This record gives sequence, C-alpha cells and structure tokens, in this order.
Amino acid sequence: MRAFPVFLFLAFSMAVCGCVDNPYASAPAPDYRIGLVKERDGKYIAVPPVCPDWRFYNPGPFQNEPWPQYGCAHARNLAAMVERPEDLEKGREISPALGSSAATAMRRYNQEKTKPLIDPNAKAPVADPGAPMGQDSEGTGGQTK
Repeated sequence: MRAFPVFLFLAFSMAVCGCVDNPYASAPAPDYRIGLVKERDGKYIAVPPVCPDWRFYNPGPFQNEPWPQYGCAHARNLAAMVERPEDLEKGREISPALGSSAATAMRRYNQEKTKPLIDPNAKAPVADPGAPMGQDSEGTGGQTK
C-alpha cells in the first residue's frame, strides 16, 4: 500500500521535470563550412562562415565544452587566404617533383656553398643617389658584409 504513493510521486516528478526547459542545454554543433560560389567566368569565390556572438552564449556551470565561436576564426582566415578556392572542395593532383632543383640544393650542401641565414642585426644598405643603378653607397649592390 505504501509503495503506490511513492510510485505516484516519482511518476509525477519525472513528468514535471521533463517539461521544464533546461537553461544549460548543450549548444548545437557549429557549422563552419566555407561556402564556394561560382562566378559567371568560372572562377570560384570562398565565402567565409558567419561567426556567432559570444556575448549571448550562457554555458552551464557543469558543462565542459568549448564555446560555439571556437574554430570560426580559423575558417574565416582560411577562406581569406586560400589561393584557389576550388582546392577546398577537391585538392590538386600531386605532380612529380622537379629533381634538378633538389639535386642543385644537395650539390651546394655537399660543396659547402650553402647560403648563410639572414642576420636580423645586420646593417641595412643605404641608397646613394650618386651611385650607379643597382649599387649602394658602399658599392656592394645591397649585400651586407
């Protein structure tokens, strides 16, 4: 007899809790796909996604998930930087490498004729208005010593 009221209480509380909207519901998975639009001349344009406004997202205190705008800046930057937007849909075929440039680099390395790294502290060449074309005031042609 006593189990029936407990059952009713549990059934009623479960029904009521199911009707209440969860204020800390998970955010939907963001869609940051880059759109491709084909122009009349056949060229493609990469259209970046619209990023959500972070000020209106209310994460719950017990949720361990990233905010919905994370990743959107990457997609926007990629859409702005891509050389050929159609490469986002299907990449280019890999062509054979040019062996002569690799062989030349290895030859320079083996003969110890590699180019030195750029010295960020080196003095910049100064232009001399009286010097011949392509020469600086020291006559080195812009090469630092």
